[in-house]
Amino acid sequence: YIYVLLHDQLDYDANYAKSVLRYSPEEKIWEKVADLPEAMAYISVAGYRGKLLVSGTYRKGEKLYTTVFSYSPRTGLWKNLDWGVYQKSSLVNMNGDLYTIGGVKYNKDTDSDEFCKIINYMDIAGDDDKFVGELETAVLSPHTATDGKAIYVSGGFTLQNGKSEESRELVQRIEIGAGRTGKTSECYPHTSLTTG
Repeated sequence: YIYVLLHDQLDYDANYAKSVLRYSPEEKIWEKVADLPEAMAYISVAGYRGKLLVSGTYRKGEKLYTTVFSYSPRTGLWKNLDWGVYQKSSLVNMNGDLYTIGGVKYNKDTDSDEFCKIINYMDIAGDDDKFVGELETAVLSPHTATDGKAIYVSGGFTLQNGKSEESRELVQRIEIGAGRTGKTSECYPHTSLTTG
């Protein structure tokens, strides 16, 4: 199956998703299978050990909360994993290991949000995260993909001349080495990528 989250038109914001849809390539049909426990923005989704993990931010009154929900297609149940992920970070599963990439964190010294370069390994069994490395360029809400050898990060938003701007050309390649240490080995624009 292919799972997608639908950005529902909500009273307070059109950028929040609530509905989970599933596509069956064999039957060529879409069906709604669930609703998120909370409508969420800044969503990232990863498959992990038969579960659908959804990282994002939800609103309760005037407060915003960031968490990861786990959905079991087998049981149809959600669980709040209550992980300390950074707002606007992305999840990626590489070879059965789960990582969070980038995001934004609050700096109490400056009373402001800062773009993150952080790459963390999420230890599900230990309910903890482990610092793996840093991106060359901090990014919010990046797109992530993997070929099993490296994690590729593109899109999202970077800080350019003190302003948040959409990143359309930057691609960062992260190699995860022994002991789950990460190194951003390449940083290049889309225009230099070979195709074919």
